[in-house]
Amino acid sequence: MLDEPFDVWEAHKVKFDYGSDFDAWWKQDVSSMVFRDSNHPSIVICGIGNEIPELEVDRGAVLGKQIADQVRALDNTRPLTLALPGTTTLPTAQAVFSQLDITGYNYNILPTYQKDHEQSPSRLMLTTESLPSKVFALWAVSHDNPYILGDLTWTAMDYLGESGIGAWEYGTPEQAKMVLGMSGAMSNTSMRVS
Repeated sequence: MLDEPFDVWEAHKVKFDYGSDFDAWWKQDVSSMVFRDSNHPSIVICGIGNEIPELEVDRGAVLGKQIADQVRALDNTRPLTLALPGTTTLPTAQAVFSQLDITGYNYNILPTYQKDHEQSPSRLMLTTESLPSKVFALWAVSHDNPYILGDLTWTAMDYLGESGIGAWEYGTPEQAKMVLGMSGAMSNTSMRVS
């Protein structure tokens, strides 16, 4: 499991999000997360953010260092990452990722991992968010490249929403009758266990 505290730092993604409170609360919130989960063996990686806009500006390196230093001051046993859906080799993104142990890729490792590995051969990579439809391709590149640690497939909301592979719809009245008839028939059956 990857423990991840923020979806924004100072820059807002939407009006009234955590960016309004980041400067006042980030240190306490990071500390609370680390202390809360310090004895959970299932948490093997700590994140410092998810899809943070500051990776595209110089201030991101300063903020990233502050957060990484705070996490490491409280727990230096788990590697640190940050998830990014964009280009990880921009100088501003490199300045943040150079302070971390693992570069997190959201949806973009397949087209970029070879070039990124050539530019940064010591970089460890992890798909921190991906589509379920890419799971086999991501397994293959993780299997064949030891610097790619694996894939965390995004399957939130029971395969609805952002993961994009599920959908629901209303059936016809005839289909509804058929389903209701089946469920009624099933409730009238009994099972004998021997």
